[in-house]
Amino acid sequence: MSLLEHILQKVLEKIASVIAVFSQLFLYFPCGRKASNIEIAIAGYKLLQEKFYTREAFPQDWAWIQNELGCAYNCRIRGETAENLELAIEAFKSALPIYIGGRFSNEWAKTQTNLGITYCYRLRGDKNNNLEAAIKSFELALQVYSCEGFPENWAWTQNQIGYAYMQLEKEDVNNIEKAIQAFELALQVYTVDKFTSDWAITQNNLANAYLKRQQGNKEDNLEQAIHIFNSVLKKLINKQYPSQWAKIKNNLGMAYIKRKNGYKKDNLKLAVQAFESALQIYNSDDFPHEWATTQGNIGYAYQNAENYTKAHTAFAAAINIAESLRAEIISGSGIEVDKQKLAEEWNPYYQNIIEVCLELAQDQPQYFADAMEYAELSKSRNLVELLTTKNLYPKEDFYDRQGKQEYYERHCKELDELRRKNSSKQRQKESQEELKSLRKKRDELLKEINYIDKTFKFTQKVNKISFSEMQALVKEDTVLIEWYITNSKIITFIVKHNKESEIKNIPLVLTFSSEDLDSLISLCKQYLQAYYATDKEKWQSKLNSQFRELAKILHIEEILSHIPETCNRLILVPHRFLHLLPLHALPLSEEQNKCLLDEFEGGVRYAPSCQLLQLSQRLQRTEFSNLFAVQNPKNVLASLKYAKLEVDVIRSFFSSNYVLQETDASEVTLKVSENLPSSHCCHFCCHGEFDLKSPLESALLLAEHGSETQKEDGRLTLAEIFGLTLDKCRLVTLSGCETGMVDPDSISDEYIGLPSSFLFAGSPSIVASLWKVNDISTALLMIKFYENLIEHWNKSSELEESAVAIALNKAQIWLRDLTRTQFKQSIEQWTKQPLEQWIESLSLNYIDQFNLRSFFSTRTELEQWIENLSIRRTDKFYLERSLLQHQDEEQPFCQPYHWAAFCAIGQ
Repeated sequence: MSLLEHILQKVLEKIASVIAVFSQLFLYFPCGRKASNIEIAIAGYKLLQEKFYTREAFPQDWAWIQNELGCAYNCRIRGETAENLELAIEAFKSALPIYIGGRFSNEWAKTQTNLGITYCYRLRGDKNNNLEAAIKSFELALQVYSCEGFPENWAWTQNQIGYAYMQLEKEDVNNIEKAIQAFELALQVYTVDKFTSDWAITQNNLANAYLKRQQGNKEDNLEQAIHIFNSVLKKLINKQYPSQWAKIKNNLGMAYIKRKNGYKKDNLKLAVQAFESALQIYNSDDFPHEWATTQGNIGYAYQNAENYTKAHTAFAAAINIAESLRAEIISGSGIEVDKQKLAEEWNPYYQNIIEVCLELAQDQPQYFADAMEYAELSKSRNLVELLTTKNLYPKEDFYDRQGKQEYYERHCKELDELRRKNSSKQRQKESQEELKSLRKKRDELLKEINYIDKTFKFTQKVNKISFSEMQALVKEDTVLIEWYITNSKIITFIVKHNKESEIKNIPLVLTFSSEDLDSLISLCKQYLQAYYATDKEKWQSKLNSQFRELAKILHIEEILSHIPETCNRLILVPHRFLHLLPLHALPLSEEQNKCLLDEFEGGVRYAPSCQLLQLSQRLQRTEFSNLFAVQNPKNVLASLKYAKLEVDVIRSFFSSNYVLQETDASEVTLKVSENLPSSHCCHFCCHGEFDLKSPLESALLLAEHGSETQKEDGRLTLAEIFGLTLDKCRLVTLSGCETGMVDPDSISDEYIGLPSSFLFAGSPSIVASLWKVNDISTALLMIKFYENLIEHWNKSSELEESAVAIALNKAQIWLRDLTRTQFKQSIEQWTKQPLEQWIESLSLNYIDQFNLRSFFSTRTELEQWIENLSIRRTDKFYLERSLLQHQDEEQPFCQPYHWAAFCAIGQ
């Protein structure tokens, strides 16, 4: 090495050293804007690892940078929180292999501790799994750290392992006891004089553990927590340790809200004072999450003190920040699960502000509209955002001005492709690398577009839908009923047309007690437990009684008393687990043989939210002549015996039709079909499957084989449907099992199910089922539904907004009231052949023929058929006794199981 090269090397080493020190200073610098400081630190560390310390040449230095970079991502404010935490985990994990070995055991243990801390706060994945991974990392670190050899590191790791145990949601009271023990061990090292900050953090954690403690007297535990908080605050200087001081003040406030000792008014006053003190430190720029949480806590305190005006102000402020944090996610990776978890975290504030609005509305009725607007803001947000952004394009005028018209069509096409691929991949497991590639392409495309149209953004902020906009969705003959379930009550919003409203621009609101809510939760649990049990007949037998009970719980009679007699159309907007129940089938108590369907001849349809209803109404699809159908795909499940009848009759209604049958109805063939994007109606006559544990894995089951170059598993999942293009489609019918079920555990009411994917793919109307349906009754229902729909189309040459609901509801009533004699007439009308000949053409075995004839054949035909069977006398006697006991005028499909499963969703 020459002297010049040696000098240059020393200069570079000096520059690198300065950058390293500079980055570390900015990462922990207490002054200035914290968000900007962290960005400067990240930029410095990235520069070091790219230009100075590569993994190959300087592995130990590179590992140190990775550890520091992980710490920076851990506390990063800008960008998407969930993605930042993933980057931190990736950085820590990449450093660990280099530190393996005796020389670097301390660094290895430190990195394990940092990794564990990140798992504690991780948003992606199962919370308990993340916490268990954190505990494992801390335990590995403690194999290196001992109280004697590394007292500070040992105490810090004890503190962190205690925090992990405290956050575990498993029902084990010992977890809190383990947490308390760990915190007390840490405090053997951490003293207020030597380790003030760490001492304060550990004391804060210890007090929080007492707040959660189940063992011992609850009030004594609470008083112990308050004592610890106050003791720490007396010794902690807020200007020297601002974030710890503010956090303890916030926690102290929550303890005062829960306190039973003393006067409630005094405790709430102390709580507000503590929260307001915390806000002296927290601001919405540097501490957005903490600021919003504290504002929400102030709102809760004022709500308990019945100061509803101040509570409303505080909750509104918290929600505004929550909305801005969602915007960060939208402009970042767009991972749906991240947005859903964030929505669930902030959901209590939406519930609280709605309840506060209802209190304020007692004297100021305009708050009823405010309550419904906030209810809407919290519903189905991911899907609303996706659909709102879907048709966002750059301004064509800018391209014309610059003579770049040829770029416009290409840019729009690439945008469409990226959005669909991104929306599909972000719902699939193990697609992180593909998502990164898609985001890179998106950024490159955005840069190209912004060169021409500087105003264009890939996404846009979703504004709150106003009540006047909701009311505009309701025509003169229509009423919209929307439910909202809080932790304490069931709220029902009734929206009439402006001319029909008693008070203009305000919904009618009915609230029902916590007892009703408890009954509803109990009924839904029983319903789902019975449904997923092995004895399906027992579940079916209870449907009538459960629906009668549900009608009482929801006070359907009282709701109907507020609906004008001139109204003959109903739009239902369920909430949470109500999405799983056929509300259109709820019986009317005065006439037990009638239900909501009978009361509203103009149809009963569903919408996930008013905003999604508004978006679907904007899709103008005037054509309805081109059918694309999937018929009985060959897969591992049993063949659908009546699929041929169903699809053959339905296709005859359309002037143009294309059908994928059996082995041809594969996932590969469907995805590459040129007929699918141009279809006006898509009919899937196939098996469906809702995945209760992982709703994103729900699927339509198609044929399994693919082409030689492209293999598929035959499961057209919810995620994959997001990648389809159905921009000419007016209706998608999912004639299979569980195709309309959605996630019942979604606290934030995210509409996660097959209908959501088809709404995004482009169809404004979906017909789908809420349970495992019967093969023959489904075929009959579908044929009658399309017969009604085509009759409507032939009369007006268009499908009006509620045409799908009207056609489906009429078909359901027809099937419910269908007699055996009428069945025979319908089959002969549809198949153009005698019933006996049709049954023989199905090539059914004796058992299936027995089941079919036991429902539908006339007595004379049955006697003749039994006589012609080449079976033993005892078998003939069994058939005669079983079959001939039925009367021709009986209604074999009168039970809700056969006709109530299908719902019309959207337009």
